[in-house]
Amino acid sequence: NQTFCSFEELGDTDDWENEVDKVLAKRGYYRVKLVTMSIMQIVVFAKKEHMPFITHIQSEYTKTGFGGTYGNKGGTSVRFRLYDKTVAMVNTHLSAHMDQVHIRDEEYWNIMSEQDFDDPMSEHLYDHDYVFW
Repeated sequence: NQTFCSFEELGDTDDWENEVDKVLAKRGYYRVKLVTMSIMQIVVFAKKEHMPFITHIQSEYTKTGFGGTYGNKGGTSVRFRLYDKTVAMVNTHLSAHMDQVHIRDEEYWNIMSEQDFDDPMSEHLYDHDYVFW
């Protein structure tokens, strides 16, 4: 069993991260990876018995706010191999509202094209066996 948490629009997160780690550790879950981009964060936890079988852990982030220069919009991801499967977990904060659909589509494609990984089994987000978005 995997646990996937993503936190958006957080300020100073050190206390929050420590508390989440403590609570989940009591239940047998431990942090695999944490990625922060500006005010967006993705944290992946796994049960202790799965930890030795989680390999090739990598992370990426793509800024799409203000023409790709600011991280108020964009995406963070964590990818890894779990046993013989490849898994990617993505957290995004994209432009809102119906009049921004074309911008949101562009942000999506920027994230898809910019997040590459050093694993020949899954170099791109769409190459993974499982993608949780």
